[in-house]
Amino acid sequence: MIYRFLTTAFRILKKNLGVSLINILGLSLSLAVFLLILQFVSFELSYDTFHQDKEHIYRVESQFFKNEELTDDWATSSTGYGQALLEAFPEITAMTRLYSWNSERVIQYEDTKFREKQVVAADSAFFTFFSFPFVAGNPETALQEPNTVVISESYRQKYFGNEDPIGKTLKISDIQRTYICEVTGVFADFPVNSHLHYDIVYSWATVASHWKNMDTFWYKHSAYTYVSLPSPEATRRIEQQFPALAEKHKTAEALKDLVWGVQLTPLLDIHLNAWKAKEAEVKGSRKAVWFMSAMAVLIIVITWINYTNLSTIKSIERTQEVGLKKALGISKYNLVVQFLSEALLVSLLATILAIGITLLIYQALQQVGVSFPLRFTPEIVGIFLGLLLVGVIASGSYPALVLSSLSPIQALKGDAKQSVGGNGLRKALITFQFAASIVLISMAYLIYQQLRYMKTQDTGLATEQTIVINAPISTDHYYQDLESFKQELLRESGVKTMTYSSSVPGQEVGMFLSNKRKSSEENKLYEMLRTDYEYLDTYELTLLEGRNFSRDFKTDQDAVILNEESVAALGFASAEAVLDQEVKLETSKKNFKVIGVVENFHQTSLENPFTPVILFISPDFRWIPYHYLSVKLSGEDVASTLTAIEERWKQYFSTSPMDYYFLDEAFAQQYASEEFYEKVFIAASFFAVFISCLWLFGLTYYTVVLKRKEIGVRKVLGASSLNLVTMLSRNYVYLLVIALVVATPVSYVILRQWLQNYTFRTELSYEVFILPALFLFPIILLTVGSLTLKASRVNPTQALRYE
Repeated sequence: MIYRFLTTAFRILKKNLGVSLINILGLSLSLAVFLLILQFVSFELSYDTFHQDKEHIYRVESQFFKNEELTDDWATSSTGYGQALLEAFPEITAMTRLYSWNSERVIQYEDTKFREKQVVAADSAFFTFFSFPFVAGNPETALQEPNTVVISESYRQKYFGNEDPIGKTLKISDIQRTYICEVTGVFADFPVNSHLHYDIVYSWATVASHWKNMDTFWYKHSAYTYVSLPSPEATRRIEQQFPALAEKHKTAEALKDLVWGVQLTPLLDIHLNAWKAKEAEVKGSRKAVWFMSAMAVLIIVITWINYTNLSTIKSIERTQEVGLKKALGISKYNLVVQFLSEALLVSLLATILAIGITLLIYQALQQVGVSFPLRFTPEIVGIFLGLLLVGVIASGSYPALVLSSLSPIQALKGDAKQSVGGNGLRKALITFQFAASIVLISMAYLIYQQLRYMKTQDTGLATEQTIVINAPISTDHYYQDLESFKQELLRESGVKTMTYSSSVPGQEVGMFLSNKRKSSEENKLYEMLRTDYEYLDTYELTLLEGRNFSRDFKTDQDAVILNEESVAALGFASAEAVLDQEVKLETSKKNFKVIGVVENFHQTSLENPFTPVILFISPDFRWIPYHYLSVKLSGEDVASTLTAIEERWKQYFSTSPMDYYFLDEAFAQQYASEEFYEKVFIAASFFAVFISCLWLFGLTYYTVVLKRKEIGVRKVLGASSLNLVTMLSRNYVYLLVIALVVATPVSYVILRQWLQNYTFRTELSYEVFILPALFLFPIILLTVGSLTLKASRVNPTQALRYE
């Protein structure tokens, strides 16, 4: 019986091939877009869900308050927080830490040597606390001893090939020292949906063997600390009682006047929470996830209702068929099953096509930099099939029930127009589609404007023609070698200038110290940028007052240069007023003289606010190492200049690989997230408009069919083709105007809220609201007008003879 129903359904679809293709194509495109959005949303929501104890894990994040106002908020904590929390709060059942300070290291095994960015120290509980599976070794003991290291499966192949790495040694080097560590384990590569991504993990005990008070130190917030708790109520109690615990450990003057607090953030919330300083990953966006989810639901609901409406209108032509079947004794049940079979066949064909379209679109998105894993998990397949089933029942049942409820006489007369009405509903639906398209187009255009704004604004820094070289690992005469290397490069005609620094544009300065005016007791946190004499010239910072560091003044080693934010934070009224004043820097007993003030500059993306930055060159702070060497090129024969730089590098730093990048390209990478969402929203807008127009084409086609008698009469009475096009098109133009009235305030609220994510943002201009209308208006006229024009050119006698 099912075979008979499906065979009949196939014949009917084949008979109405044009409309069937519109239905299948529209449905398949909508299902493909829905499936892609579902994949993206599912992936973003899946971060860290693979851990067994995920609901009970929290990250300990540092917060500082002044007069009950939050002054600083970091993703990290100090190395001493974990042990103190474990001892003070018995409800904490487990704790683990990662020491993230300077995670970039040079790794060497025999002659194989690479600079790696994902290197971290972890305590011995890390691989039992989290569910990162081990491939070789014992996760419980692998990191217990000093000078031990575990590596990912990919890095086992990278360094050891097919050899067994267990028992072999790796050299782990940075600017200050080299650890020689025995490989005690291999772990599976961290999943892509983990907020942590490390390939080489050496033991906490390795660092602690050189830093005796590491477990009790509270003044270097460079650790990621995680605790396991039984309930959310326990987190609130710990957060409330932590300031009192901190008072016992605030033994230094730094930040003593601030209230130290913590925020215990659930593991499953970390990826989508708002960005904080010192994050371990590039964050996702919770707003974008919910917006995309709403869009997916919107698209699929519009699709099924459109399909139902088109099927209902189309069913008008089948009233006589239904009447004949009812007259022959076919039951209402069989008629409903027949219509459901047709809907099922369309859905099956659309699903097959949708999977193919999904794969094609996915490949296209990857080509333009929009990348996320394509995963057909049981949850995703279940949602998709469930949605398909609901759609089949909804879209097949309505026209079936309407037509099957007609009496045989009504049906044989073809009297079904009133029964299958719903004209108001269809207009409302079309208006709703237009409004949704308007919001999407506005969103895509605003993201484009904001991205262009951030990329074209003056950052206060010159990043062009600059290469950044990662600092070499420690040598016997490190600073002498650095200076000799620098002087050699400055003799090259292709090199304009060169500087060392602890950070470079595009990265957080990262190192915070608690400083104050000499005459004040109020400490505040400032970002400390250790540079040399050439930093201001290399990056062309604008001096507002005072002068640059100079080798002519030996006292400049005890001098600082401030940015405007630091001037304000220190409590000075102007840049001029701060000159020659003295400040006290944390960890030093000296007073540092202010010799200059530079204009605020954007160290990182314009998404972030200006921060107080202090530039200094003091050798007393060599524990804040130079991580980068920046070389400003003249632009002449860049290839030869790079070759010369590499030759000089091998001369002085043969034990270190020379890894470099062009700064302007790296600086632009900060906007990768905005570029991702720009592409996503543009693609979503395109498909939403295309799908809407496809259904609009089908609805207009059947509207024209239903009005063919009216069109014929008007033609006989002398109406021109233009009159007929205007008559049928104006209804859709009215609907577009209504959609604009409805969508504009909605767009305004959404877009204004979106812009609040950016400290420096573009204006919400009228173009954002006018562009969708200018885009949709000609598309609607083209879609509706082409069909109407074609119908108006038909001989009136052909139209009237059907009546």
